[in-house]
Amino acid sequence: MTALDLAALPEAWRTGVPELPAEDGPSGAAWLSALPGHVAEALDRWTLTVDGPPTAAPQALLLPVRRRDEPLTLVAHRPRRATRTAQVALRT
Repeated sequence: MTALDLAALPEAWRTGVPELPAEDGPSGAAWLSALPGHVAEALDRWTLTVDGPPTAAPQALLLPVRRRDEPLTLVAHRPRRATRTAQVALRT
């Protein structure tokens, strides 16, 4: 498995995310439509392979991945002011 399979996510999540308003970031619909491309770019940039089905959080996607033999999790948040601190914490 090398790409994000949105169909593997719960239907309630796939239909609910597009209803999220833009607030201080992209709308849920815009984020969801761009998500497969962003995930593909991250997989390529960091030489990751998908290692299982994605898990849905309220405004994020968690994807089990591997780099060589190391299990990792790729987390894709819907970009908003509230998630910027999580991005900083994950970088350190």
